[in-house]
Amino acid sequence: MTYTFMCPSPCNRMIRVDASSDDDAIRKLIQAGAVACRRVGGQNACKEATTRMYPLTAGQLCEVVRLSMTAEDHGSSG
Repeated sequence: MTYTFMCPSPCNRMIRVDASSDDDAIRKLIQAGAVACRRVGGQNACKEATTRMYPLTAGQLCEVVRLSMTAEDHGSSG
């Protein structure tokens, strides 16, 4: 299944992963987002962000991703 997550405004980066379950998707989406932001470089990797965001606990971050992600099943029809 393909899962997507759009980073909150002002970033709005779309992250897409293939995963076997919701929990697997959350882990992969968080990892993919972190890697993408680190590639940009600098301390404030999102150049769109103009305000400082407060840090989230791991549980809070997982919940934000869980509530905002969408899933597409590309399985066989029939």
